[in-house]
Amino acid sequence: MNTSGEKVKTMKTQNTTHTPGPWTFNGDHVVAGTHTVVADPFASDALFGGEGEANANLIAAAPEMLSALEAICDDADEDTDSGAAILATARAAIAKAKGQQ
Repeated sequence: MNTSGEKVKTMKTQNTTHTPGPWTFNGDHVVAGTHTVVADPFASDALFGGEGEANANLIAAAPEMLSALEAICDDADEDTDSGAAILATARAAIAKAKGQQ
């Protein structure tokens, strides 16, 4: 549910269910749409200021980064050592984002 009590639809990104993006940082929270709070980067007093805002911006970019990594993995060439290494790193990040690591 969002902050106004509405049910929130979730999106499935290759076997991952999360609040649909895009997510944005409104200065106080990371939100989906205008009301759905996804994260509160200032939940800890230690995070007020630059670090909390940087965390919020990173969190807000998460859905797009996951989609980009999945697209890279779909189109990448595993036949080279560097391609295989890049894919391994990308796949590990995707697994972490999906809670599989």
